[in-house]
Formats: sequence, structure tokens, C-alpha cells
Amino acid sequence: GSGTVGLGGIFVDGRVGSISGNGANIRGNIITGQGVDSVTLHNGSIINADFASTGAGNQDLFIEIPVARIVIGTTGAQNNTILDWGSITINGNGGIIGLEMGADHIGSISVNGGFGIFDSRIDNQADGSINSIKADGYGLRNDSIAVGISVGSINATQNGQQIPTSNFSPDVRQSETSTWDNNFGFAPNFLTDIDTYLGTNAANPTSSETDGGIIENTTIVGERDLVSIRAFSFRTSSNVNTVPSTVTLANGFADVINFGNSIGTMTSVGVVDGLSVITGTIKKLQFGSDVSRLDMELSGKINTLNINGNLDNGSLIFAKGRNGNIGTVHVKGNLDGTIKAQKKIGTLMVGGNLTGTVDAANITKIQAGSLNTGNLTIDGNVQNLISLGDLGTTGQSILIHGSVGKIQVAGNMNTSTTVQGNLKMLKVGGSITSGTNVTVTNTLTALLVNGDVQPNSTVKAHLIKNKKIKGQTLGSIITGA
Repeated sequence: GSGTVGLGGIFVDGRVGSISGNGANIRGNIITGQGVDSVTLHNGSIINADFASTGAGNQDLFIEIPVARIVIGTTGAQNNTILDWGSITINGNGGIIGLEMGADHIGSISVNGGFGIFDSRIDNQADGSINSIKADGYGLRNDSIAVGISVGSINATQNGQQIPTSNFSPDVRQSETSTWDNNFGFAPNFLTDIDTYLGTNAANPTSSETDGGIIENTTIVGERDLVSIRAFSFRTSSNVNTVPSTVTLANGFADVINFGNSIGTMTSVGVVDGLSVITGTIKKLQFGSDVSRLDMELSGKINTLNINGNLDNGSLIFAKGRNGNIGTVHVKGNLDGTIKAQKKIGTLMVGGNLTGTVDAANITKIQAGSLNTGNLTIDGNVQNLISLGDLGTTGQSILIHGSVGKIQVAGNMNTSTTVQGNLKMLKVGGSITSGTNVTVTNTLTALLVNGDVQPNSTVKAHLIKNKKIKGQTLGSIITGA
């Protein structure tokens, strides 16, 4: 058990080999001077326990009353570290809930077939590392993981299916049968009972929170690198009664992933709703559905960004700094949010409407099903701006603080456009509609309109070298201005 002093548990000045149990839970502390090789449970859970490597003589620091704690780590090269904690493996119908863990270098933490990892805190020293975290069941809920340097992989494995709490051990569902937990001397709570977080009970073993494979209300931070992270969904949940003290809010979101140097790959199968990400670079970003309430800021480059849904209004992806570049972006739905790069965006492909903001010093290509742009500002040069349908609606505008290679509109051009440089080609498959004004500060090399230049519309440039208008010219074409 755990109390104001260390009660039932394992306390040693040296190192422990393997700790295992079948149908047994760990509720007490495991505090060692030099670490543990492995902890393995079958059909059991770690419940409101403290695990730590503290050095000899510091075992009394891990008590229920918060005190300053010491974590002692082994020395060695980062690419060949000696693990303070070799592995934690839970197989069967259990999981991890309420774990407080302090260790410098940790191997694997795995929940195989169980409910996942709930309301737990894992802290490293400044040079600490975690090889991998794997959570079946509900995934990672209300956790705080602060790693000194690096994490290998984090994987919430399931794919959003409803999972009834009755699948899991009664030892983590004591609120269904009692208002008091005799193991700890208090009522079942976030640290001991999965029903408390999920809003479930014996009569109702499923809820809006019992979908599998979620990383929710979880903070994951490190000084350097995260190799990969995967979940069915990343989200900040408003369905739980409170956000426990293990979770730190950032930008209004409780789902926070911050790594100083890089994130290799970041993948969701389902929606992203309420996520803050700060890092240096991301090699590949793959979101499998709609993205809402995303605040992602990088000091370097995103190589590839794929969103198989919409990027909703209020979401921001910003690559900033002197290396702030975005390679290829593919949004299969609508782009209503904001994508920014301090330097360059390579190719931006939007399957639906582009009604949000795209902002970069230089953009190679923007292509959308329909550029229904809102007010779009581009702070640099664009090689190709392509709309596979109409370009915007009356009253909207595009401002490009640079030169453009080609603006190609398959349908009608409805959006007033200003190019503060040169425009090599404006090609409109339909008409330049009434109320639309196109202004090129310098030279418009070629103006090609398959329809009309309608009344009360204007095309103006210092010089128009070539023009071909197949319909009527009822508006104004002005040069020398």
C-alpha cells in the first residue's frame, strides 16, 4: 500500500532483478538504489504505485505527501545506455493507473490486451530516455511523460472501436461495487479506478470516452527527439469532470507534445481535436481525418504533411525561424485553418475549398478543388496558383507580396487579386466576373480569358504583353498605371 510513509513495497539500496505476478496487482512502492531489470504482470495492474531509482538511502522520498524527490541514473553514452528500469510489461486484463515513476533510463513500457495507461506520471533526469511505450485498450489518458532527452516510439494501438470497461479487471473498477477502497483508505478515484475517468459504471460499461487507441489530455515532453508517435485520435477531452494535476494545460489544450529537436513521424487514424505541438522539425505528419483546434509550431522543417480530411478554422501549422520550411502539404478536404512557413512552402494540394490562410515567403505551387479563398495573403513569390473550379466569391481578395509564375482558374475568377511584382500568366477558363479587380504592379506577360471580362471588372498592369479574350471585353483593361 501507499501512505504518508512507505508501507507495503520493495525497498532496496541495490538493484532488483525480475518482479512478476499472475493475477496479482502492484499497489505498493518499488524504490531501489540502482534500478530493476523487469516487472511483468499477467491479468494484474499497477495501481497508484511509485516506482523509482533514487540511490541508496532516499527511499523515504516517495510518499503520498508531495516532497522534493531525487532520481539517480546510470552513466554511459546515450546510444548505449544502461537501463535503470529494463521493462514494465502488463499482459491480460489489467493495465497501469496512477503510476508515479522516476528513473533516468527506461526500456519498454507495454500494456498488452489491457485497458491502457491512465493518470500516470513518468519523470527522467536531464539526460534520461525511454525506449518505447505501447498501450492497448483505451490508450494513454491523462498522463504526464517528461523525458530528459529522447523517446523511441509511443503507440496507442487500437482503432477507435468501443471497448466496454467490463472487459477489464474488477480491481480497477471498484467504484461499481463500493464507495470505499480498502487498499488505500479512500474512495475510488482517478488514481485507482478507470470508471471515474471514463464516466462508466456496471450498468453502463461504455461511454463517449470508451473508444480505443486514444492519446487524450496527455503531456509528452523532451529536450531532444521523439522517433514516432501514433494514436487513433489525439484530443483534449471536455467529457471528464476535471483534468487531474498530472496534466499541464498549454494554449488551452491538455494534449501537448513538445520536443526540442525533432519528431520523426506523427500519425493519427481518426480525428485530431485539441492538440498543441512544439518541436524543431517533423519528418512526416499523417492525420487520417479532420483536424480541429490544432496549434503546431516548429522552428524548422516539415517534410511531408498529409491530412485526409479538413483542416478546420482555428487550427495553425507554423514552420518558423530561418529554417522554417514546409515541403509537401496534401489536405484532402477543405483548408479553413492557417498554414504558415517563415521561408518556403513547396507544394500545397487542397482537395476541397481553400478558405483559410496560406502564408510563406515563397510558395512553389498551390492547387485546390475550388480556391474559395477568404482573404489570402502570401508574403513572397508563387510559381503556380491553380484552382480546379472557380476562384473565390465576390468580396474576397488575394494579396501576393511578390511575383507569380501562373494563376490558372478552371472556372470563373471571382476574387480580386493583387500581385506586387510580375505575373507571367493569368489563365481563366470562364469569365472574370463583375466586381473583380486584378492588379499587377509590374508586368503581366500573358492574359488568357476563355469567357468574358464582365462589366465593373478590371485588369490593370504596368505592362500587358499579350492578351487573348475569347468572349466580350465589357470591363476595363488598363496598362501604364
